[in-house]
Amino acid sequence: METTTVCKVGCLMSSVSMALNGNNITIEGETIANPGTLNSWLRAHGGYDSDNDFEENVLPKISKPGSVIWPKDGMHKTNDLELEQVQLFIEQGRVMIANVLNGTHFVLVEGWDSLNSDCMFVNDPGFMRNNYSYSFDIVGWRIFDMVGY
Repeated sequence: METTTVCKVGCLMSSVSMALNGNNITIEGETIANPGTLNSWLRAHGGYDSDNDFEENVLPKISKPGSVIWPKDGMHKTNDLELEQVQLFIEQGRVMIANVLNGTHFVLVEGWDSLNSDCMFVNDPGFMRNNYSYSFDIVGWRIFDMVGY
């Protein structure tokens, strides 16, 4: 982050670092992605605006061309995706990052409960929580396409 700390506002960036690591995508082909290394790279490459907001379109420069794509359908400021579409994207291997807690927090979505599809399983970089409700908790999405080599 430029003018604050990762602990205060780094949940989207931390969720992205988990996705990079989970897809075996390294920073410039050599450094393992974690919140610290990704934050350093983003700071050096214009990855934040003046309000410390993550610039998603910068991320594809992190690795080999085609490893990370910020697709045209990547920004969803509302929960405008049907549950079935979210499930399909997860099955296709798309990186689904949910905006939760009334828009104040981001988490990496890993799957859903087969007995209750409204229950989304997550990796939460800020809280000891492993699920959120698709219907009640998720208010938006960030989607990336990632392919490790």
